[in-house]
Amino acid sequence: MALYSRYEIRIVGRLDETVAAAVFGGLTVRARDDVTVIRGELDQAGLHGVLERIRSLQLELVDARRARGFPHLDAAQWHDSPYTERRPGW
Repeated sequence: MALYSRYEIRIVGRLDETVAAAVFGGLTVRARDDVTVIRGELDQAGLHGVLERIRSLQLELVDARRARGFPHLDAAQWHDSPYTERRPGW
């Protein structure tokens, strides 16, 4: 049985919505300033798959981290969640 965790992955630049949907379907993709934030529940294989897609598209990875805590959050709640780590300036 695969264990899923919530992840937040940041890449440099703003992805076109069509590209984001095609490449990261099933994940929440939002652009903030000059960074695209990809969020979702992934097992280890899924996480490595997303990171491989980022690499193969030659996108610049800024950060990849597991969200703190385990409550179920839908996409609307995720952005303002106290369970997602925040860093100054982000």
